[in-house]
Amino acid sequence: MVNGIVVAGVAMFAWALLRADLLPSWGWLSRWWPAVASLLLFGVAFAVWWWGREPRATEPAVRRDWTQVITATTALGALIFTALSLRATQEQIEVAEQGQITDRYAKAVELLGTPGSEHFQVRLGGIYALERLAADSPRDQQTVVDVLTAFIRATSPRADRTKPCPPTPADVQAAFAAISRRDVSQDPRYPVGSGASPTTTKPIDLRNTCLADLIAFNADLSRMSLVGADLSRADLGHAHGGLVSLVDAKLTGANLRGADLSNFAFLDRADLSDARLTDAKIGTLLTGVNLTNSDLRGANLRHATLTGVVLTGAQHDDKTNTEGATYDAATVGAWW
Repeated sequence: MVNGIVVAGVAMFAWALLRADLLPSWGWLSRWWPAVASLLLFGVAFAVWWWGREPRATEPAVRRDWTQVITATTALGALIFTALSLRATQEQIEVAEQGQITDRYAKAVELLGTPGSEHFQVRLGGIYALERLAADSPRDQQTVVDVLTAFIRATSPRADRTKPCPPTPADVQAAFAAISRRDVSQDPRYPVGSGASPTTTKPIDLRNTCLADLIAFNADLSRMSLVGADLSRADLGHAHGGLVSLVDAKLTGANLRGADLSNFAFLDRADLSDARLTDAKIGTLLTGVNLTNSDLRGANLRHATLTGVVLTGAQHDDKTNTEGATYDAATVGAWW
């Protein structure tokens, strides 16, 4: 009974050491395992000798106590040895997993870099492989986002703002969709200045890109910089996210139904003419925004400040919320 209690206590103590990461690493054991093994064998041999010899009449209790101590010590050594072995196995598994992730990443990037219009399906495979990699390894998510962002900028740049952009290729659409589906909670944060806080996030640089006719329903646009991007006729229904920059962006005819652009979304000089903004939440600071012929039925402009905004021909109804909204003399077409 006592032996069982002692062994159980030793086991719980060893488990606590393991959980608290207080046991030495496998590197230590790999160098000193002969000494550890010899000590364990010595303890076992001593216990066997002590138990097998003829006891004196006055020492049964002492013998029993020492036997329990030796048994517990031996059990503790065995448990520590087992725990170290398990840790070594776990470390080997982690190393193998990291090797697999590296191989998957290299293969996906190779697929993504396959040139030629006839190989767009190969690039799609690389994009989806990278997206899966980001989901399986959150610490590599930012690397995947950087790679996909660079691919979009290189494949679909908006070099001349005077010319309309062609429809967005399928592989670029897939790359954008993969970025917009990422787990935003895994976005890394970096300290501001020399202190540990406050922190900020790295913006996703999609400035001056051609994303016309893009389809990205329910996209999370958090911390995307789409300054000067052409998103004409893009389907961004129910798009959302904070710290989005659409300054000087072209969103002519875009579908933004149900979108939430109220959380630090910057729309200065954005062209939203003919855009569908039904039931959308629009930013509170609108400067130089073109909303000509846009659909604002059910849109939320509550407490918005409009400066030089063009609202000529904009559709609205009794559900369009303009409570507390203000506009200056340069704003055209305000109905309230």
